[in-house]
Amino acid sequence: MKFLKKEYIEVTLDSFATIIEFKNTFSDLGYTEEEVIGENWFDLFIEGDDFVKIFEVFSGLFLLNNEKWETYGNDITFKSDIHKSIDFSNEIIKVNGEKLLRFRGVERNSSVSDLK
Repeated sequence: MKFLKKEYIEVTLDSFATIIEFKNTFSDLGYTEEEVIGENWFDLFIEGDDFVKIFEVFSGLFLLNNEKWETYGNDITFKSDIHKSIDFSNEIIKVNGEKLLRFRGVERNSSVSDLK
């Protein structure tokens, strides 16, 4: 059986939404790891219209550990200003006692089971 390779993005954020870790296989994302580490996720990837809803998801996961946001889909903006709908799998992790949010996303036409 032949499997298609799925493009994905995997990101770890601190409590200020600062990008701590970044892995990307989207060929057209346009950002390198060096460009995004230390930057704010919302400033780089989330458009103004989506900010309020995505920040609610971030807060629900990060501050409240709300499990209803374990998977969530939203658009992200690529460096070239194109938008893609991404389905994310989210988890709270602890590294050296610090609470972090890690998520992995694939383009919306993929299944959520491809996220894990």
